[in-house]
Amino acid sequence: MKRFLLLAMMAFAVFSFLPSCEELSPNENGTETNGGNGNGNEDGNGNGGGNEIVGQAWDAANPPARPDWFDIYYWDRTDRQIAGLRGKVKSHHITKYTTYDEYVYDEAGHLTAKKYVNTTDSSSNTDELHTYDAAGHRTRTEIRYPASDNYLATWIDYEYGNTGKYVPTQSFGWARGLWESSNGYPITILKDLSKMRLCHDLADHIQCTEWSFSFGNDGNLVITEDYFWYPIGGDPTNKDTRTNEEITNYTVVYNNGMPYSSEEVISTEYFSNGMVKSQVLRDGEYHFVANDQANVIETFDSTVEPNGMLPIWWKKYKYNDNMDPTDLEECSVEKTKQFHDTWTDYRYDSHWNWIERTETIIPRWFGETYPDKIGREILYYE
Repeated sequence: MKRFLLLAMMAFAVFSFLPSCEELSPNENGTETNGGNGNGNEDGNGNGGGNEIVGQAWDAANPPARPDWFDIYYWDRTDRQIAGLRGKVKSHHITKYTTYDEYVYDEAGHLTAKKYVNTTDSSSNTDELHTYDAAGHRTRTEIRYPASDNYLATWIDYEYGNTGKYVPTQSFGWARGLWESSNGYPITILKDLSKMRLCHDLADHIQCTEWSFSFGNDGNLVITEDYFWYPIGGDPTNKDTRTNEEITNYTVVYNNGMPYSSEEVISTEYFSNGMVKSQVLRDGEYHFVANDQANVIETFDSTVEPNGMLPIWWKKYKYNDNMDPTDLEECSVEKTKQFHDTWTDYRYDSHWNWIERTETIIPRWFGETYPDKIGREILYYE
C-alpha cells in the first residue's frame, strides 16, 4: 500500500566508544509550559511588526505577554501559529550553513513556500509552493525542481467537502511528523478535507495516488486510496484513461471527533486544546509536552527493532519556556550507548523568536562533536 508523507524513524549508527546511558536530571533544563502571562496580540508583546532584531536572553522572571492565538484550537490555527512563531513572521531560515530550508508565510499566516536553498549549487534548489482559497484551505501544492528551471515535478490537489471534520492525511502514525511542526511542515491533519491527489511527472507518464475521505454512520473515517498512471497531457479525473490502477480501503477510528486509531495506530489521546497528548503505535509510543504553544515530543519509546540492525531505542526531549529544545537524549533500551544533544545560549529578537543558539550535536555516523553557534534570519510584515 502506498503511503503519503511517510516519515520513517531515522536509524542511527551505534559506536562502541560512546558512554553508557545516564538519564538527564529532572531539574536540568527541565520542561516549562508557562508561555507567559497576560494577553497580547499575535506578537505577544503588544508591539508592531517590522524587521528590527534585538538579541536578548529569555527573562523567566518577566516573560512576554501570552499571545491570543494560544487559545485557538490547535488544528484551527494558521501554519505560522502551528509553527509556534510569535509575531507576523514573513520568512525565516538558518544562516550558518551553505544549504538551508527557508519558510515563507503570507500576512494571514499561511505557509506559501518552503524553499531548499543551496548557496553553492543552485541546480539543486527546490521550491515547494502552496496556494489557498478564500476560506484559508490549502488547494494546491507544487514542487518545482530545479527551481531555476521552474520545472513542475510533483503536485498535490486538495478538495474540501467534510465540513467541520478533522481529517488525517495519512492512516499511519500521524504523530510521527509533529516533531517537525516547529517549521510549519508537515501538516498531518487538515480540517474539512475530502480528497487529495498526489502526482509525479515521470517523463513518459504521470503517476498519481488519490485519497478520498468519507465518514460512515459510525463516525469513523474510510480512506479510499487509488494508485494509477495516466498519460502526459491527460486528465487525472478521467477514469477511462487510468492504467496500472490499484485501489485499497482502510479505516481510521474516531473518538470525540478526532482520529484515534488505525491499522498501525493503537490509540491516540489529545490535550483539551487539540494537541496530541500521546500516541501508541505498533512499533513505539510517543508522549508530548502539555503547553499552549507548540505540539512537541517529550518522550519516544520503541517496542521493536526499527530495521533489524539496531537495538530498540528511546528518546527524551527537554525544552525551555518558549518550547525551544534544550536537550535530546537518545539511547538503546539496553542502556549501552547514548547520544546527548544540547541547544543552549538562546538569544531572541524583539518578538521573542530565537535568532541565535549554540548547538552541540553528537555525530551519528562520523565527525567530531563540538559546540556550533547557529543563527536564524527572520523577516516580519510591517
